Amino acid sequence: MFTRHRIKYWITAASLAALVLMVTFFFYPGFHNYDPPPETIGADVVVSGFEFSSGEHEATGVAEMGDVIGQGLVLDNASAHGAYTSQPVQADYTFSALGLHWLADTPQGTDVAVEVRFSLDGNQWGDWQKVIIDVGEAPEHVSETKSSGETIGQLVFAEGEARYFQYRMNLTANAAGETPAITRMTASYIDARGYHESPVSVEKIWSRVSAAAEPAPANADPSIISRAAWGANEAYMTWGPTYVTPKKIIVHHTVTSNYDPDPAATVRSIYYYHAVSLGWGDIGYNFLIDRQGRIYEGRYGGNGVVGGHALTWNPGSIGISALGNYEETGPTPEMYNAFVALMTAKSNINLINPYGNDYLNGTYSPNYLGHRDVYSTACPGQYLYPYLPYFRTAAYNGYSPIPIGGAIRIKWDSLNGAPGGAVSAEQAIPGVDGGRYQNFQSGRIIWTPSGGSFWVCGAILAKYDSLGREAGSLGLPVSDEYSIAGGRASNFASGRIYWSVNSGAHMTNGAIMAKMLAGGGVDRFRFPTSDEYDVAVPGITGARAQDYQGGRFYWSVAGGTHVINGAIMAKFIVMGGPATFGLPTSDEYDVTGVAGARGHDFTSGKIYWSVSTGPRAIGGAIMTKYVSIGGPAAYGLPLTDEYAANGGRAQNLRSAVISWSESGGAHTTNGGIMGRYLALGGPAGFLGVATIDEIDAPGVAGARESDFKGGRIYWSAATGCPVVYGAIMQRYIDIGASSGFGIPTSDEYGIAGLAGGRVSDFQRGKIYWTAAAGAHEMYGAIMAKWLQYGGPAGFLGMPNGDELDAPGVPGARERDFGGGHIYWSASTGVCLVNGAIFQKFIEFGGSASALGIPVSDEFAWGNGRRSNFQGGYITWDQWTGAHVFVVGDGTEVTADSSFEVREASGALLTTLAAGQTASVTYLEGIYYVRAS
Repeated sequence: MFTRHRIKYWITAASLAALVLMVTFFFYPGFHNYDPPPETIGADVVVSGFEFSSGEHEATGVAEMGDVIGQGLVLDNASAHGAYTSQPVQADYTFSALGLHWLADTPQGTDVAVEVRFSLDGNQWGDWQKVIIDVGEAPEHVSETKSSGETIGQLVFAEGEARYFQYRMNLTANAAGETPAITRMTASYIDARGYHESPVSVEKIWSRVSAAAEPAPANADPSIISRAAWGANEAYMTWGPTYVTPKKIIVHHTVTSNYDPDPAATVRSIYYYHAVSLGWGDIGYNFLIDRQGRIYEGRYGGNGVVGGHALTWNPGSIGISALGNYEETGPTPEMYNAFVALMTAKSNINLINPYGNDYLNGTYSPNYLGHRDVYSTACPGQYLYPYLPYFRTAAYNGYSPIPIGGAIRIKWDSLNGAPGGAVSAEQAIPGVDGGRYQNFQSGRIIWTPSGGSFWVCGAILAKYDSLGREAGSLGLPVSDEYSIAGGRASNFASGRIYWSVNSGAHMTNGAIMAKMLAGGGVDRFRFPTSDEYDVAVPGITGARAQDYQGGRFYWSVAGGTHVINGAIMAKFIVMGGPATFGLPTSDEYDVTGVAGARGHDFTSGKIYWSVSTGPRAIGGAIMTKYVSIGGPAAYGLPLTDEYAANGGRAQNLRSAVISWSESGGAHTTNGGIMGRYLALGGPAGFLGVATIDEIDAPGVAGARESDFKGGRIYWSAATGCPVVYGAIMQRYIDIGASSGFGIPTSDEYGIAGLAGGRVSDFQRGKIYWTAAAGAHEMYGAIMAKWLQYGGPAGFLGMPNGDELDAPGVPGARERDFGGGHIYWSASTGVCLVNGAIFQKFIEFGGSASALGIPVSDEFAWGNGRRSNFQGGYITWDQWTGAHVFVVGDGTEVTADSSFEVREASGALLTTLAAGQTASVTYLEGIYYVRAS
C-alpha cells in the first residue's frame, strides 16, 4: 500500500519527466514535427532637430524652422544640392531588416532621397542601398498612428545579419531656392530570423508552446499559409478588423530581394514594420506571394477585411503584394499561377468580374488594378504590371457568379478554381441516388455519396456526353482528368476516355482496354484514334476492334484479345485485313530459329517481319505446306508475298519456293534446284508450279529431281542443275527418264547448222528434236557414227525413228535417217549405208535379205562406190547404177570333187574341178563364178 510519502515522490517524478519531455519537444529541433518560426522583435532609433548636427554635412546644416516645426536639417543658403550622413548606429542586437520613415517639410519641387548601408562589426560595410518610398501604401486610419505625416520608406534588408547601420540623406532644392527640411528620422531595425535569440530561455520555450498550441484557422482559399504558420505574433495586432465587400483587387510589390532565402521571415519583418514600427496595428497587405508561388495570409480578419495598402482605396479592395522587386525582373511561373489561383478564388467569393469595371473611391475603373493605377508610383514594377491583362483572362476562365456549394465547392476549391465559373446551378444526376453535378466554364464536377467528386472537362467531357453521360456505357467518373504521355485521360467506372491533339477523344473499355493497359498502356500504344467498333469477319460473329496510334486491338469471344502494330499491322491492312486474313490469334512474337524476326498468327494466315525481308504474309495451302516442312526454322522467312504463278500460286522463302495448283496441291522446291528454278523465272516462268516435292532421281544415285508443270530440273554434284522440257522431255519420259536414260547433263540447246532444231544431253545419250522429225533419243555407237558424219546437220539428217532391232539379224541394231541407215552388231561394229547403195539395199530387202547388215561403210570401188554386207556387197557407179552381189552357199567355194554351178533355172553354167576355188555371187537371178 502506498504511503503519503511515496505518493508525493511519484507526483514529483512525473512532473520532472513531463518537464523534460516538454523542454525536449519545444527546444530541440527535429524531436518533433512542428518547428515554429522564431519570434520577431524590433526597436527604433529616432534622430530629430538639433541631433542632426552630429552627422557629416555636405552643404547642409541644422536650422530653426519656426515654433511649429522646430529645428530641422536643411540645405545651406544658395546650395541646390547637399547631403547628410548619419553617424554609424549600433543596434541592441543583430537584425535583418531596416525601415526608415521621416517627418519632413518638402516644398513642391524639392526632394529628399535616402540611402542606407549595413555592417556586422562596424568596420566592414556593405554597399549603399536606395530606400524606396511607399506612396499611398497606408491604412485609412494612418493619421491616428505614430507615423502620421511621415514619409515611409520600404524595408531594406541586410545581406545576412547586421549589427550596425548608417543612413545618408540627399537633399535637393527647387527652382525657387526653397529647401526641404527634415525634422525627424526614425530608423526601425527588425530581426525576424532569430539572430537575437539566446540559446535557452523560458520565454523562448513559452513562445513555442503558444505557437504550437494555437491551431491554424481553416481556410478554403487555395494553398494559403496562415498567419500562425508564418509566425505572426498576434500580440502586435492592435488594429481591429472592419469589413467592406471587395470590388477591386490591387497588385503591389514589396521591393525586397528577388533572391530571398527566407520569404516567411520577410513577411514577419513587414508585419512588424507595419504593425509596430509605423503603429498601424497590423500588416497592410491582405496577401503576399513569394517567387515559389506560396501565398501568405496578410491582414487579419478573413474575407472582406479592409487592409492598409492603398490609402482611400482600401475599403472595397484586396491588396496582394509580390515579394521582390519587379522593376528588376518578372514573376516566376509559380508566382504567376499563385496570383491567378488567388485572384480567381477571391473573384468568385466576392463576385468580382475579372473583365469588369466598377465604382470605387469615386472612380469607375477596371476591377483588377496595379498600385500605379491609383497612385503616382512605379509599383508593382515595370515587369509585373504588364501581367494584369493575363491575370484578368486566366481568372475569368475560373470566374463563377453562380453559387458553388457543398462537396462540389470543396472539389472546386481543391482544384484552385481550375474548372472556371459555374454556368449552371447544381443538379441531381438522373438515376443515381444522391448524385449531384454542376457545369462550369471548363467542364463538369460530378459527385456521388459513395464515389466522391471528380472533374471532367474539355474534349473528354464532350465525348463522355456523346456516349450517354452517367447513364451511358462508361458510368460515373472515378478520377479527375489527368496528364498522360503528352495527352489527357479520365477514368470511369466501366472504361476510360483518352485525348491528345492528334488523336482527339476516344473511349476504351472491356477486354480491349484491359489488354492495352496490361501491354504498357498509352506509353506504348499511344492514344486511341477510334472508339471500339464492329468487325466483319467471315465465319466469326461479334468481333470488335479499336485503333490506336501505335497499334490495333481485335477481340472475339473465341479468340480473346490480341494487338497488332507496326509493319505487321500495315501489312495486315494491305492484305485485306480481317476479311482476308481473319482475326489475330496471337500477339506478336519472336520467330524461333530466325534472330530478330517477329511473327503474328491470324485465323487464315501468318505475317512475318525482319529487317531484311520487311513484312510478308503467308496463308492457305502454301502456309499449311510451310508449317508441315518446318516453317521458318527449317526454310527461313518468306521473301515475297504469295503471287500468281503459271498454273497456280507460289511464294518464295529464304531457302525454298512453295508453289500450288488446284489439281496438284502445294509442293516445295529448294536447294540448288530452287536457284535454277528461280533463274528460269520460277513459278511464274515457263516451268510453272511444281507438281511434286523434290525427290531422289530414280536410277541415278545422289541425283535429285523436281518436276514442274512445264518441265523438270535435275541436280547432281557432277552435272549441276540442267532443265528438260517440251517434246524432248516427253520423249525422255517415254524412254524411262532417269531410270532409262540417266539424268540430263545439259540444258536444251540449238543444233549447230540446223535452224530450229533442239537437243539435250543426257548421261546415256542425247535427245534431238525438229519440227519435222519430232523428238528422238540417240546413244551409243550408232550416235557416235551419226555424229562422225555431221549428225543432224550432216547428210544423214535427223533420225526418222527410234533405234530398232535389225530385221533378220539377231542382236543387231539399226537406225533410220533421212539420208541413210546406221547398223550395229557386236560382230560387225557400226556401219553406215547411204545414198544409192542404201536405196538398193532397201529395195533388195534390207537386213532381212540375203545381204544381212553392212560390215563396212561405203568406200571407193573402181570407178564407183561399194558397201560390204554379211551376205554380199552392193556396188555403184554412175553408168550402171547400183548392183547387188550375194554369195550363194558361202563366200567362197572349194571343190573337193567336181562342182557344178547352175542358174536358178537349173541351167549349167560351169563345173569346178576338184580342188579348184571360186567365188560364187548371185546377182539378179544369175550366179557368177570367178576363179580365185
